[in-house]
Amino acid sequence: MDFPCKRILCAIDLQGDSYAALDAAAGLAAHFGAVVYLLYVVPMVMLGTETLGLPQIYESQVEAARQKLKRLADEKLAPVKYETLVAVGEPGAAILATADNLAPDLVVISTHGRKGLARLALGSVAERVVRGSHRPVLTVRPPASDVRRPARRG
Repeated sequence: MDFPCKRILCAIDLQGDSYAALDAAAGLAAHFGAVVYLLYVVPMVMLGTETLGLPQIYESQVEAARQKLKRLADEKLAPVKYETLVAVGEPGAAILATADNLAPDLVVISTHGRKGLARLALGSVAERVVRGSHRPVLTVRPPASDVRRPARRG
């Protein structure tokens, strides 16, 4: 990775946990004077082997995502240059394709830290991006919740 990085791709899922990645990307962009490309992927619905890819099904979701990304970027990325992007597809593949097209210096993505059955059932977009990216990837874990968990013994 070239330092200082000038182009940062930050992929989020519009849920609170992914905002940790956005905060990290904003900090790096402010420090290096970089542009942040903020990406959200509208998941494509798969039924068996068929894809419901009708554009009209996704138009309203894409537009709603664009509006939410714009508000979020205005709030969290105000001091840095940014561009918002919305893609439709399988999130891991869409993030990798966007990274290949944009050629950012760094990809920033959050990890939900799922384990066990949840990870098996839901998969890990972050893991897919880390394994498949031709660019450096920074994974950011969201801050621990305020809920106190009992200490592990052993």
